[in-house]
Amino acid sequence: MSELRGFDLWGVPFDGGATLGWPGARYAPDRIRRALSWMRMREEDGLVRAVDIGEDLPAPDVADRGDVDVVPHDLIATIDAVSPAVARSVREGRVPLVVGGEDSIFFPSVRGFHDAVEGSVGVTHFDAHFDLLDESRRQGRFSHSSGMRRSLELDRVAADRCAQVGTRTFNFPSSAAFVEESGLLQIPAGEVHEQGVARVVERILERVG
Repeated sequence: MSELRGFDLWGVPFDGGATLGWPGARYAPDRIRRALSWMRMREEDGLVRAVDIGEDLPAPDVADRGDVDVVPHDLIATIDAVSPAVARSVREGRVPLVVGGEDSIFFPSVRGFHDAVEGSVGVTHFDAHFDLLDESRRQGRFSHSSGMRRSLELDRVAADRCAQVGTRTFNFPSSAAFVEESGLLQIPAGEVHEQGVARVVERILERVG
């Protein structure tokens, strides 16, 4: 991978994989672009004033690459459109910012990065949920509940190089069993609160390093 040269924003306006949640996430890329425009319209000489901290900061180097080729009725076609977009940005030395949509786009984003680099790939997953469901009649194998499970099946992604941070609420017992069997590091939300951000960052770096 070449030296990083800023960020690429990719929209994925899709929520067809949210079979346990609520629709509507497909509207997020447009809303985020509108919010970003409020910052960018205040740029002067490459700087933006951050009023809350009292400093002038470099304006964000974010290139809007548009939306991937979402197929609203086809989950597999949509996730297959995400991976090459992510890989393209990584190969060009850009950091892809993939904005959904819902969590079914998690796996193809990891896959795109995996396909564009060499060596082992570590995943740090910030989420309330495990996303480790293998398969179910209601959700199939690719959904907003399976992104981490599918990512761990990629050739150069191993559980001992990955961490899940902020897990809470409820989840599938089979997913909890997978955590125990695989050795995947989980730092639940309660531990994040108790240990503080600095210690949690140390644990993540120890893991992925």
